[in-house]
Amino acid sequence: MFKQKQELLLLLVLMIAAPGNAKKTSPIYKYQSILSQEPFNQVILFMLATEYLKSNFTEEAIVEYKKILNRNPQNTKALFNLGVAYIKWNNDVETAYDCFQKVLEISPTHTKAMAQIAHILEKQKKLSKAITTYKKIIQITPNNANAYKIVGTLLKKQELCQEAIPYLTKASELAPQDRMLLFTLGNTYLMMGEAEKAIQEFKKILAYDPRSYVAKHNIGYALKSAGLVNEAIKYYKEATEINPAYEASIYAMALAHLYKGDFKEGWKQYEWRLKKEKRNAEKLRQWIKKNNVRGKKIYLLPEGGIGDTIQFFRYVEVLQQMGADLIISVQKPLIPLLSNCPYIDRKLLCSKRDHVPLSYQDMASIMSLPAIFESEEKDIPINIPYIFPDKKLIEKWCHYFENNKNFKIGICWEADVKNDVSRLPVARRSIPLAKLQRLAALPHVQFYSLQKSSGASQVENLPQHFVVQTFGPNFDGKSGPFMDTAAIMTQLDLILTVDTSIAHLAGALGRPVWVMLPLNTDWRWIVNRKTSPWYPTMKVFKQEKPFDWDGVVMNIFEELENILNE
Repeated sequence: MFKQKQELLLLLVLMIAAPGNAKKTSPIYKYQSILSQEPFNQVILFMLATEYLKSNFTEEAIVEYKKILNRNPQNTKALFNLGVAYIKWNNDVETAYDCFQKVLEISPTHTKAMAQIAHILEKQKKLSKAITTYKKIIQITPNNANAYKIVGTLLKKQELCQEAIPYLTKASELAPQDRMLLFTLGNTYLMMGEAEKAIQEFKKILAYDPRSYVAKHNIGYALKSAGLVNEAIKYYKEATEINPAYEASIYAMALAHLYKGDFKEGWKQYEWRLKKEKRNAEKLRQWIKKNNVRGKKIYLLPEGGIGDTIQFFRYVEVLQQMGADLIISVQKPLIPLLSNCPYIDRKLLCSKRDHVPLSYQDMASIMSLPAIFESEEKDIPINIPYIFPDKKLIEKWCHYFENNKNFKIGICWEADVKNDVSRLPVARRSIPLAKLQRLAALPHVQFYSLQKSSGASQVENLPQHFVVQTFGPNFDGKSGPFMDTAAIMTQLDLILTVDTSIAHLAGALGRPVWVMLPLNTDWRWIVNRKTSPWYPTMKVFKQEKPFDWDGVVMNIFEELENILNE
């Protein structure tokens, strides 16, 4: 009975709300009454159409605006509102676009129509055209803070940060209390690696709102990116004091401790994330502490990228030595390579997609193992090598290089593109291959490509004096991913690479490897260190200022020159 009353009440409301049954006191009813006597009254028609539009009776609004335009096609107010109605009705942006264009044909300085057109272009991802339109609005209304803000934001979206800054700065001058604008401006500076300027903008937010934990977090991030890790931790801590549940700062604080080499505190704080993601492996932790791992069935899974699995696979050997009964899942491309590890039973190695064990006593991700072991730097397993090439392939490539007396350098210059695009520009790891051409001036040096991604084609467009040898289309094909690469590394004098799986493979093999890093790096490359606690044979060459790959290459050139002159 109650349900029937509800349905009856809803039907009554709908009848009252419908345009044809408008209450006698409503504006719609009044306008309809006047039009019954004066059907061509343009003012009342416009008021009725606009009332329909405001009341979300968009079809009725469209009918009335069209009546007006039939008699007066130059009525820009009706044309503009008709465009708005088409968008509200069924998102008919094409018809709406035509309406706004007609408005501009009649009134070229109609900034509201321009803004609608620009917004449509933006939604269609025609950002350059949208920016051009917003710039026209600025020419007509030079104090339009919103137009400056949108232009700056769209330029930032296209990573045209240098162009974006003047527009965002002007918008901030016109609307100094717009906190979101200050965030956008600060984050644009971060993208450029301008940490000090970014901090200035975020501190302006704190002047308006001292308890803005997001602003404090962003200041922390900017300080961390500038290598001021202790100061960064201070701001992360302040952010979490204001909002103890703010995950971004909780996680960032853990990584900051790791970045400065404070593994003890870093893993302790990192435990928050492990617990949240249910990969803290509480049983395994206790077994490790009590040295009671023997016979326990542990399921290990991959996490992160291939480089992460290679870096932390060393703990698999440790668990094996402790007597754990392991089932090891890794990324499928790594199975052929890792099958060569003498401490691994090939039957225990699988791809996650291929096999999930029916039962196990605890589970952990391979990437979480250093945190689960609570490894400090002195405790990091450095039983190098812990990954091994195929012996037959070593023999094959040994013959390939046997008469080559040059200093042989294998190079990898491009990281995973999809992963890199997700990072701030200042943190992207790839370097154009042509940037390395300075090294070709060194005598008796020969370069070999270890690049397997799309960046391999850069070899074809190098200056004549910079020759990079390749290994043909079957490289790492017939034998499996990384198989030829690992064997070739044993024959090279040096591996020169960006931060990608090649760096970790060379380090795990115990080969001399130099890693080229951007200014803003991952936590594992300890701040102000030129060596790595993870790989004894590794040297690190990090940008000293944003995007300065030339400086990195110059440092490598000088170091190589010293080695070759010894």
